[in-house]
Parts: sequence; C-alpha cells; structure tokens
Amino acid sequence: MWTTRWAAKRMIIVMLFGFGVGFVYFGIQLNTENLNFNLYLTVIINALMEIPAIIIGGILLSFTNRRLLSSLSAISAGVLCILCIIFTTASSKNTSSSNWPKLTIEAIGFMASSITFDVLNIYCVELFPTNVRNFAVSMSRASLMLGASLSPLLVAVGRLSPSLSFIVFGALSIVSGTLSVWLPETRNAPLYETLKQQEEEEEEKRRRLRQPTV
Repeated sequence: MWTTRWAAKRMIIVMLFGFGVGFVYFGIQLNTENLNFNLYLTVIINALMEIPAIIIGGILLSFTNRRLLSSLSAISAGVLCILCIIFTTASSKNTSSSNWPKLTIEAIGFMASSITFDVLNIYCVELFPTNVRNFAVSMSRASLMLGASLSPLLVAVGRLSPSLSFIVFGALSIVSGTLSVWLPETRNAPLYETLKQQEEEEEEKRRRLRQPTV
C-alpha cells in the first residue's frame, strides 16, 4: 500500500486524524480531574454521554456524508473544549454551582468526540479496498492508541494550568477535523477488492465528472 501514492497519502491522513481523535477522546475523559468538580459524578456523566453519542452517530451515519460528519463532530468537540476556558475563572471559586456550566460543556464536547471516534472506525473501513483493509484499520487503531497513550501527559500539565489543557485538546480536535477535507466521501460507495480496481474505478468516476454535460 505504501508504494501506491494515493493510498499512502490517504493512510497518512487517516493516521494523523486518528492520532488527534484518540488524544482528545481519551484525554477529555482523563481531564475530568481538572474540572474542580466531584470526580465520581463527572466520570458517571461522561460515561452516560456515550449512549446518546452512539445513538446520534448511528442515526446521522444513515443519511449524512462520512467526511462531513467526522469533520463537524471533531471541530464541535474542539470548540466546546475551548469554551470550557470561559468558566475556568469561575471554577477557581471551587463551588459546585459555578462548575455546572463547565461540566455541561465538557460533557457535550466529549459526546461529540465520541461520535468522531465511532465514525472514524467506519470511515476507515470504507476508505480502503479488501486486500489492505485489515492493515489500514490496524494502523488507524494504532494511531488512536498512540494518541491515547500521550494524552495523560497533557492532563498532568492541566493540573497546573487547566486552561492550557483545554486549549490544546480543542486546537488538536479542530485540526484533526479539518484533515478529513482531504479524504474522499464513501457514503453509498462500493467496497473495492484491490487497490488497482479502486484506483481505476475512482479515476473513471473523476473522468466522467470532468466531462461537460450537454
């Protein structure tokens, strides 16, 4: 696959996207300790947000483009992480009432990140033909786990500066969301058997689109 230019480029983008998604998805969960809120309640709320994420993501996948959904959900998660900074000053008072808005935004941001995580797994399967699909999915998962393994470092920094951790999570999620712009749309597209077959049929499709209509 690495010798085929378009496939290698696609794989690199997916891996970078996966790294950002894994970093943010697992990092937000670990970063709950920096919210100055009841840790047990925060973990429970984040866990419950997985349920609407699966439901909403599944419904949206049935009629929404994969590229658009993965991009918007990742960017939404990033924006919500950055919005948490607004309530950082209020959280320094260490009162539950001042932390509820921040916890709500963080929970919705985690739900958006969870949707991105789920969509990426399906998107990656559809991006590559059968003869390299297992390898591509494995590389994507490896990138996700690499991001997850590095996210605790930022959480540790967040103990000194909660704003910094939310800025990095938010910025990385937004950058990851923009990467999907360079990936093709796969909704309702056939699953190809080989790289050569996929390359030939995609080229034929682009050729038909370039032809002027009468």
